[in-house]
Amino acid sequence: MSSHVMLIGLAQGSAAAPRTAPFHGIVRSRGWSALSLYVDPGDLADETDTLALARRQNAVLSAYIAEADVLPVAFGSVFSGPEAVAEHIARYANTWGKEALRLNGLCEYSLHIVEAKAFTTPILQRREIGGKAFLLSKQRRRDARASLTEDRAKFVSRLMSAIQRSSVDTADISRAGEGRIADVAFLQPRGEVHALMGELDQEADQANRLGLDCRIVGPCPAYSFVQPELIDGG
Repeated sequence: MSSHVMLIGLAQGSAAAPRTAPFHGIVRSRGWSALSLYVDPGDLADETDTLALARRQNAVLSAYIAEADVLPVAFGSVFSGPEAVAEHIARYANTWGKEALRLNGLCEYSLHIVEAKAFTTPILQRREIGGKAFLLSKQRRRDARASLTEDRAKFVSRLMSAIQRSSVDTADISRAGEGRIADVAFLQPRGEVHALMGELDQEADQANRLGLDCRIVGPCPAYSFVQPELIDGG
């Protein structure tokens, strides 16, 4: 086993590893449990190995956050060994403590809205011949697209308002990509997301009519809400 350690997350106190968490190491120092993976530096140079490590890091942190607070650390924070991790903890323990207090009891969820792949704009299907008919058909298609765009905007706005009303904080995490409509992260107290989920479930039929796929991911560590200098390890 390599002596190199990749720091992946921080939990306060003597955190017990959840039974659902993949195998990982824990370095305990200064009242912190540093969650880690043993790695070979070469693993981060290989795309397949890097993806596997990223998925494993997320799986470990997701298992913890479902039960207790954990601060995420940026992927690729590699140290020479457990002693180096302990020194790092000693250097930043007080700063991390303030951030842990701010995010106490909170989990991140995210809503992702994309255009359904099989969806086509609903327009009047009629066989028409002649120049005037062609122009009328073209206008109908433009009107249908404009109406759909407006209805989708209203739908997304309604969902966002529901999330903002019930969440501690929200963050726009929009990503470029064909068919992407909206991506938003939001903070919810652990175990209190069910009311919001029920409210969003009631919008499922409308989403289908508008040709939208809506997906909620979580609970996750507060990736989108931890201060950048902390998620980078200090």
